[in-house]
Amino acid sequence: MTPNRSMRVGLLALCATFGSCDADRRPDGTATRTSDSTGVLTARGPDADVELSWPMEVVWELPPELGLFRIYPHHVAPFSEGRLAILDDPGRRVVVVDLGGSDVLVHGRPGGGPGELEAPTAIAAREDTLFVMDVGRGGLLTWVGGEEVAIDRLGGFWGPDVRRGATGTMYVRRPGGARRQELVLRDGATTRTLGGLEGPRESPGGTEKCGLGRFPVPALFALDLTWDVRGRTVASIETPEYRVRVGSVDGRLDRVLTRPAVTPTASRALVAAEMSGESITLPLINGNCTLSVEDVIEWRGFAEVVPPIRRVTVMPSGEIWITRRGDLVRTHRVDVWSASGIYVGTLVVSGGVPIAGLPTGEVVVLGRDDLTGPVLRVLEVDRGASAPPHLTDVQPGGLEPGRGRAEPPRVVSARDPTDTRVPIAVRPLGDSEFRDCEGCPVMVRLPGGAFDMGAPAGEAPARDDPTRPDWTERAEQPVRSVEIAPFAIGKYEVTFDEWSGCYDAGVCAHDPHDEGFGRGDQPLFNVSRPDALEFVAWLSEVTGESYRLPSEAEWEYAARGGTTAGRWWGDGAPDGRAACDGCGSAWDNRSPAPAGSFPPNPFALHDMLSNVSEWVADCWHEDHADASRDGAPRVETSPWWSDGVCARPVRRGGAWSFLLWTTRAAHRAYWADGPWLPRRGRDQRSWTVGFRVARDLSRDAS
Repeated sequence: MTPNRSMRVGLLALCATFGSCDADRRPDGTATRTSDSTGVLTARGPDADVELSWPMEVVWELPPELGLFRIYPHHVAPFSEGRLAILDDPGRRVVVVDLGGSDVLVHGRPGGGPGELEAPTAIAAREDTLFVMDVGRGGLLTWVGGEEVAIDRLGGFWGPDVRRGATGTMYVRRPGGARRQELVLRDGATTRTLGGLEGPRESPGGTEKCGLGRFPVPALFALDLTWDVRGRTVASIETPEYRVRVGSVDGRLDRVLTRPAVTPTASRALVAAEMSGESITLPLINGNCTLSVEDVIEWRGFAEVVPPIRRVTVMPSGEIWITRRGDLVRTHRVDVWSASGIYVGTLVVSGGVPIAGLPTGEVVVLGRDDLTGPVLRVLEVDRGASAPPHLTDVQPGGLEPGRGRAEPPRVVSARDPTDTRVPIAVRPLGDSEFRDCEGCPVMVRLPGGAFDMGAPAGEAPARDDPTRPDWTERAEQPVRSVEIAPFAIGKYEVTFDEWSGCYDAGVCAHDPHDEGFGRGDQPLFNVSRPDALEFVAWLSEVTGESYRLPSEAEWEYAARGGTTAGRWWGDGAPDGRAACDGCGSAWDNRSPAPAGSFPPNPFALHDMLSNVSEWVADCWHEDHADASRDGAPRVETSPWWSDGVCARPVRRGGAWSFLLWTTRAAHRAYWADGPWLPRRGRDQRSWTVGFRVARDLSRDAS
């Protein structure tokens, strides 16, 4: 590598490392929410913090023997199956650690060729694929199974962060050497600009250390384009105020989060204290060169007025966590905003800054100890019974195919205010329909019959869809002939109104949060399978009939409605017949649709293929090889059944934020807690999963 190129690589590594209507506040300083004519919501938090008492417990901590002495937020990426990937840029390697054990995998080695890392600055991960931004090699490296398989050139990369998802690669660039920063999403040959700002302010400082000399460089703690993305939700900060823009990867702005905030004033002593214990190592032609804190301050200078927000994090649940600066010296007050733009409260997080959320609800926190170096921990957060649920539809190992809360609603309720449909409770019943009590679910009598359960190998093949894991295709096979006896099943998914009868009776103990989507005829979600079993037991008691969850076979028989294609209307796209990511409805990636919003299938059942995914009676089996011929549920034969508890309960059907390939009658998946989360099994609640009920029929009724 030539001296000039060595210097350029070193500088790129250093820079990458550091790198509507207004809502009037009420006189009492409380929060307000308003929307403009385009539907953009402006949410203003209160003047004073509302402190959240959420106890946090450390469930994992970075082992010191790994020798990782410098870690920044863009050096950490949640990996699949309960693992974290961590970039060790001085060592030019990526270390993948198991949060539930001692396994450690190492990717890369120093060098400039394939499989080697020259000047790595950031990493990202998607399922089992690792992405490493290497400014030395000039692109984003893709690693699969420990091997480098591709390199993608990112023009104008400014850093420090980079993300890779189903929609493309997101990063900050400085086009054509301009001072302007642009947040862009690149998908193949197409690049979309999602935001930007002028700057950051540059300092003319210099240092003779490492031969850096004097030339303009970004000042420390100057305003930088701060951003995060999860699924299709993008949050960014582009002004020096507390003003966070939240939108989607298609460039649409959905809401703006604001709060009055004190802007810290920096001094040399405060900046040195903030960076205490840190040093910067640059890879140069004649070896590594290390800059001390004082060296960096001398060379970079610092902004006297510091932006009030340190970091914004989009959690898997859709929440936005905004970490504020206090006195600049490692105080971490974190404002929590719900996915629908409601200020929930403020957390005081000790030991570090929240940098990522895990799909199972834990929070990754990065701090620093002056003696031991970086402190990387995973915290379990106990939000209490009244807090919004925090589990997501993206589970460990890719078990849930949704992309997370992609495009949150612009208003508190997703229901159209002009909707005048007749409520479910007073709709007339069809010839095959009945209701066993006032407030009970509407049931539909289904005739018995034979059908082929499962999907043939050519239905939505995983090889044609990079978003579909191979195991989900195997799970739907082999096709098996099943004979179903007559039974009754809910015409709609159980609604919030119907659940309230059980809750008000004191039988159902859980009061599920509606996430701002509204209650009434909204399909119930944020309930576990044990919650569903409480409900069917209560129904059986109050009606004297035998209510239960349907088996997998009964569910698929009902979902097919006597048809044989992948969907009851054929193999084509839904074209507005369901809500999912790509279904073509007004609710796609926004919220569940009110029960019965879509046309019924030939059995007169609504929303079977996708709205919320639905619990069934079975415990997970990896395929249909030993499925019963009479449609009975498979429970105790499951390898995940032990001592009366199913560790992997089955759910069927897609959901409003799941990918299109899940919107099929054959789709099946499960809920996995994972051995690294020993206490998570008592929850199993998600805003994408509900249920519908089944009922045995007497011989006369059938």
